[in-house]
Amino acid sequence: DRLYSPPTNAYVIVFGGLMISLLGFVDDIKGVKAKHKLFFQIALSVFVWYNGFDISAVSTPFGVLQLGYFGLPITILWIVGIINAFNLIDGMDGLSSGVSFFACITIMTLSIFNGYIFVAAVSAALAGAVVGFLIYNFNPAKIFMGDAGSMFIGYILAVISLKNQSKGHTVVSLLVPIIAMGLPILDTTLAFLRRYLRKQSVFAADSQHIHHMLLSRGWNQKKVVLVLYAISVLFTILAMLLIFQKDTQ
Repeated sequence: DRLYSPPTNAYVIVFGGLMISLLGFVDDIKGVKAKHKLFFQIALSVFVWYNGFDISAVSTPFGVLQLGYFGLPITILWIVGIINAFNLIDGMDGLSSGVSFFACITIMTLSIFNGYIFVAAVSAALAGAVVGFLIYNFNPAKIFMGDAGSMFIGYILAVISLKNQSKGHTVVSLLVPIIAMGLPILDTTLAFLRRYLRKQSVFAADSQHIHHMLLSRGWNQKKVVLVLYAISVLFTILAMLLIFQKDTQ
């Protein structure tokens, strides 16, 4: 098979990546209301789902469960959630780009074991891009990612992990991306729960993310980022063990 077969693989990556970057660029320059960003992300997620990047079934102890019409909202939730997870974690120099590197390496490894070269190639390319960016983005940063960069990374990781999962709907293919992106997913989940319990808008910004909490302990930015890198490495190791365990069974 060709690397980008079917052609929709390339359409989803290139067109979708450009669209989410354009949204982020406009938000960086002029600002975009949260509800408008959400609507745009949902529309883009539907485009992704329509082109075959979806969660259509999940593996259970009783066999494979076909999601049917529920696959669309679950796919939307996944894509929108991951986009915003990497956007929210981009609060310190080098944090989002470093965390995304470990996620890329993990998804690339799973893709190689699944024999899906398309996802492996995209993961490797994104990993190389964020490392090159990180050289200038680590504290003290000379360049900044902005919403255009963080949402692009979140979008690409979300959609390629979906394509990987659709190869077999196995527990491993579903769990590995979740574990690989465990830090931004955890931070975003806590942020939404915190705002909901306080009866605040879930889109309202605050200064109580994980990196903010570590800064409040008197740590400097470099120490906080390195500690969060270490946590990401632990998530990566756990995901890798899951992949290799699958391969030996």
